[in-house]
Amino acid sequence: MGDGDTFDAAQAGQLIARAPITPKSSPLQFKGSWTGSSESGTAAGVGQSYIGDEEQKSIGFGTDRRWRVGGYKIEHEPGTMEIELM
Repeated sequence: MGDGDTFDAAQAGQLIARAPITPKSSPLQFKGSWTGSSESGTAAGVGQSYIGDEEQKSIGFGTDRRWRVGGYKIEHEPGTMEIELM
């Protein structure tokens, strides 16, 4: 909608009218991450075998509630709007 770090007043008003209010963050927050599991052993007629998932996984609840739009994080509370480039 604009170039640089600011918007003109008309564009800012349109953005504020269209952006939903950011949900309140929970006072309880949880973040967790882990690496997948794996198993290895000997298979009859095959020899050593390995089954595994080494992908890093993560989950979070009650943490960052900002809206993500394109490459931006938007936080909209009554009277305040913050836009951050990810």
